[in-house]
Formats: sequence, C-alpha cells, structure tokens
Amino acid sequence: MPASTTGQVDRATSSFTLPLSPHYATVLAELARERGFDGYLLNVEVPLAGGLEQTRALAAWMTVLQSEILEKVGPHGETLWYV
Repeated sequence: MPASTTGQVDRATSSFTLPLSPHYATVLAELARERGFDGYLLNVEVPLAGGLEQTRALAAWMTVLQSEILEKVGPHGETLWYV
C-alpha cells in the first residue's frame, strides 16, 4: 500500500479480513472538488476472485468514497455504481 498522509491501512484482524484504506477515496474526492465534479460513477466489470470478503471490502470502500465526496464536494455529491 502507498504511504498516506490521510491515514494508514488498518491491519487485518484475521486472515479472512481484507484491509481497508481511505487513501484513494480521499484523493478522488479531493480531485472531484478541485475539478468541479459532483462525484463518480463506478463501473465494476471484474470478477471478484476474493468472493464475499472482497465484495464486502469493495462495498465498504465505496461507502468511504461517498463519505469523502459528501465532505469535500457537498451534500449534492454522489457515488453511483453498477456491475
């Protein structure tokens, strides 16, 4: 994982838990604010080989991204996704 000024990756509490980092969510939200975007449309077209655990981690990260978008862009900010 890259070094981050926005927070470190949480350590996994078990061998079945993927770490979750807010780093890219924060960077993308800041980019949206700087460029006047209202948010992001995420197109997930890859198989999630990690199964349910990877699906949960991706969903959690999207929640972090939405939170960052609302904080940096404003209450009209959106994070939409489709598969």
